[in-house]
Amino acid sequence: MNYQCSSTDVERLFIKLEDVLRSHGAFFHPDLVVREDGGNLFLTCSGSLNSTIRSPAGTISPEHLICVPESCLPPVDRFELKVQDNAMVIENVSPDVPKSQLICFEIMLEVLNCCGKLEFYAKTNPWLSLNSEPEFLNLLIQGRGYAPKVTGYHDKWQKGQLSDILLQGFLGSRYFGLDSDIYGGKVQILMPFIDYLNHHNDAMGYQVAPCVKGMEARGNVSNKCLFVNISRPLQDSRECFVKYNFLDPLDSLLIYGFVDESAYFCRSVPLDIDFSRHFPSFSIGIHIETRIGINIRQKTLPKGLKDLRNYLPTVVGKDKNGWISLSHLMIPSTEKAPRALRRVLKTFIGMLYPDAGENNLFSMVLFAEKEVLLKNISFYRKLSEDSSILLQKDPGHFFLQQVDHMSRRQLHWLQNYCTFHL
Repeated sequence: MNYQCSSTDVERLFIKLEDVLRSHGAFFHPDLVVREDGGNLFLTCSGSLNSTIRSPAGTISPEHLICVPESCLPPVDRFELKVQDNAMVIENVSPDVPKSQLICFEIMLEVLNCCGKLEFYAKTNPWLSLNSEPEFLNLLIQGRGYAPKVTGYHDKWQKGQLSDILLQGFLGSRYFGLDSDIYGGKVQILMPFIDYLNHHNDAMGYQVAPCVKGMEARGNVSNKCLFVNISRPLQDSRECFVKYNFLDPLDSLLIYGFVDESAYFCRSVPLDIDFSRHFPSFSIGIHIETRIGINIRQKTLPKGLKDLRNYLPTVVGKDKNGWISLSHLMIPSTEKAPRALRRVLKTFIGMLYPDAGENNLFSMVLFAEKEVLLKNISFYRKLSEDSSILLQKDPGHFFLQQVDHMSRRQLHWLQNYCTFHL
């Protein structure tokens, strides 16, 4: 593995971390380059995908970029941390943490501190950067009012628990949920080197599998490993990416602090679709929530809906009046999936009213689509107007700049959809 770093201290830590991982059988593609430039971390790889690569741990697929055994994936909740001089410091460690995970965690923490990641995160976290603008923050949060992680942070903000938001939010933006062999349940782990991959919606995700041959013979206490494949979605670029989740620009801004330019959909803001306002004989409606990361498994879908897998929400509730709650609703790109929103709406409206008839069903789909578009356009227009006003007072405010850019992008997206369909 190669390094290109602007900081010799960071490069020294990378080499130290690589030595620990390799001693436990971790694999790195021979053409992988770990890069650090002024605190920014990212990975590149020029390797071909056409020939099988052999590693010390055994035969590895040519698509593999990094493969790390669980013994080197430290669980966040086993460490107690505090913030001291804009850096994270370990206060206590659970006694059941293997030494290899402890060493990896210490080195990873030192890298993040050297790169000033915590200090930068505070500028990109909405609850910290907008603490002095509570009215605007509340408006922004309305766009994801039902997302559990968002409501959890908002509750902490309302209680004044800003230090908890800083630490939990920062680590929460970097961990991965793993069904652990070591701890016998779900843990949130940090990912050595894999953590430095940036997000792209067209990239592949994280993958978990049994360790390849040879890893289990190196003192590991688990037969599980985390790996990522080479994924280079940008043309003429060697940078490697991973898909964090199905994110739209507002999702990525609230959770990770950046505007996802690779998103091919806009996730709807929460709303109620009340059919009785236009169709008096149809009294049951639909609540749209904004939960992230809930998708239907493709094998459970009928053949005619399999291509909608990435866009289909799940039914997460039903009230006493028969209204259903959907986990989310996506407004896809007119280039990628121009009919997906209407097909999704037709699927769930048809579930509510199986005897509505084709003409009524089509009219209800158009009504629901219009309600969704009007609500989202209204939200992002208000967000754009208010962020512009605040930027006049503080033009250098980094997070406000991001909100302004994101809201304009979402409005452009929605207007393109309207131009295509209406």
